[in-house]
Amino acid sequence: MNRTALNEVAGIIILTALCAAATTTDAKQLQAINTAAPSSQSTDDIVLYTAVWCAYCKEAIAHLTKNGYKYRSINIDSHEGMAAFAQASGNGVPLLLVGKQRVEGFSKVVYNGLLTLSAKAQ
Repeated sequence: MNRTALNEVAGIIILTALCAAATTTDAKQLQAINTAAPSSQSTDDIVLYTAVWCAYCKEAIAHLTKNGYKYRSINIDSHEGMAAFAQASGNGVPLLLVGKQRVEGFSKVVYNGLLTLSAKAQ
C-alpha cells in the first residue's frame, strides 16, 4: 500500500473514532470532510474568519492556538474582512478554511478531524 493510501486509511480510522464522540451535526461535517478530496495544503494555509463579538470564534482561536496551528485570522468586522468573507461564500462565523475544505461554526471534534487529515495529506 502506498503512502497516500495509508494516509487515507488512517484518516478514515481517525474520523470513525471522532464520529463516535461527535454530535449529529459534527458527524455530518466529518462525513463531508471525509468524502471530499484530501487537501494538499499545509497547515500554514489555514484561514479562520472571525468577529470580535462571536463567542464561538474566541473558542476556535483558543483551540487553534492551544494546539499550535499557524493560521491567518480575518476579522469580518472590518470592511476588507467582510469583503473576503463574502468572496469565501461565508454564511456565519467562525468559518475555517483548510485548502478546499471548510467548516462553519466551531466544534473541537470537527476541527481536529479536518486538521489531522490535512496534516496527514502533506
